[in-house]
Amino acid sequence: MAGKKTKSRPTPKKKVTGKRYTDAQKARIIAFVDEVNAAKGRGGVTASAKKYGVSPLSISNWIKKGAAASSPKKAKGARKATRGRKSESAWDELVRLRNDISSLEKELEQKRTRFNKVKTKI
Repeated sequence: MAGKKTKSRPTPKKKVTGKRYTDAQKARIIAFVDEVNAAKGRGGVTASAKKYGVSPLSISNWIKKGAAASSPKKAKGARKATRGRKSESAWDELVRLRNDISSLEKELEQKRTRFNKVKTKI
């Protein structure tokens, strides 16, 4: 009996799935990214990743997908994702507002630069 080996059954592996975030959680995290970027100019994604324990890559993808969803040409599979939702969800509105704020901040920066140039001529 000493030479006989018993075979053990392999233990079934658990399915590994990532954590899922609601639109409200994503909106809160992206709002934090915008706050940090407005205050410091950059570093919002890293700061929010540390604060909320979310991968920086995930946050960047949420921001990119939001920007792609607001453009006229939708990303592949975007139609399936919006099926069954209201025409404009809170997530879509948040993305639209974020894009508006971004463009207004750029315009404001250009006007400040122009203002300072004119001011130095006085």
